[in-house]
Formats: sequence, structure tokens, C-alpha cells
Amino acid sequence: MYNVPVKIESIERRKRLTAPLHIIASLFLIINAGILIKHLNYQQLLLLYPIYAVALVSIIYAISLKKWNKRATYNLWMRIAQFICFAWLGFIFIPFANTISIITLFLWAIITLLLIFTERRIYHKTDLQLTKEGILIPGQRTHKSLPWQQVQDFIIRPDFITIIRTNQLYVQLEILKKIDADQLHNMNHFSAEQIKNHNQILNKV
Repeated sequence: MYNVPVKIESIERRKRLTAPLHIIASLFLIINAGILIKHLNYQQLLLLYPIYAVALVSIIYAISLKKWNKRATYNLWMRIAQFICFAWLGFIFIPFANTISIITLFLWAIITLLLIFTERRIYHKTDLQLTKEGILIPGQRTHKSLPWQQVQDFIIRPDFITIIRTNQLYVQLEILKKIDADQLHNMNHFSAEQIKNHNQILNKV
């Protein structure tokens, strides 16, 4: 079996949304913390320090995602902190705020809870796998299995993989790391052998 790290555009698009969602969540926390400060008549401000801390760290973290932290190392913990803040503000708002404000806060708590699970998937390794049964193409939720019987040609170059299906549709995927020439040769040979063997089986049937 061979593993090749590839770029999946649908996953990359979803990754690009992570930083803006952190910033939007942070701004919403800051706005609602400001509302709570006015309600408390600028007293007991110590209670709001964690909210502002989470919001500030989330903004810094969002910036780091684009520059230094593309693997989103602490994304899970940031989302958990945001969920706790939104849920806590939601409960605090119940005695004095209007229904829409309370529902919005709890809705954001639910959104951050969902993001905990969905964002964990998109930051996993996106390795295309070559096996004796077929090709496994990574996706956001599950790998897509493509049996060799449905593959007409498989070509791997230093920068791209091209998969041509028997129905003449094709897929091109960008390779994310350098692969040496011998490895490229072995993978091309392996795929050619699998396509040939499975075609022979189909012809006998």
C-alpha cells in the first residue's frame, strides 16, 4: 500500500473558513461582554476578564492559522473555550436580556460545539492510498473508494496525480510533498499492474 499526501480543494476551502469564524466568534463575545458590563454598572469586571481573554486569544490564534499554525494545533481547545463562554453568557443573560439575545448566545454555543467536531476532521492528514483493491481518495467525512475496475489510467508525477476513470471522467490532485523518483516509478508500476490484473479478471468474466 502507498500513501500520498494530496490537496483536496473542498477541505482547503473549509480550512480557509476557520480563521474568519474564530474572529467573528471573538467579536460577538466582546460585544456581549460589553452589554453585560453596562448591565452590571461597570462593577464585578473580574467576572468578564476570562471572556475578553478568550476573545483576544482567539483573534491572535486566527491570525496564526494563516501564518504559523497551519495544522491548527490548538483549535480544539479554542473552540471549547468559546463554547464555555457563549454558554456562560447565555445563562447570565437570562434574567435581564431579551429572548433574541439569549437565543443568539445559545445558538453560538451550539455552533462552536459543532465546529469542535467538524474542524477536527478537516485537519486530519489527507493521504491518497493505493491498495490492491483500489484507490482511496480522502474527503471531509469519509474516504471515497475507487476500485481498479473503474480506473482506466493512473499517472503520478512529482507535482500532480491524474486518475482517468473508465467512463472518461478524470480527477487531478496536487501532491503536497516531494516524492523521490524511485517511489514515483514504483507507484506508477503498481497502479499499472493493478489495472491490468483487474481488467483481465473482468475480461474472463
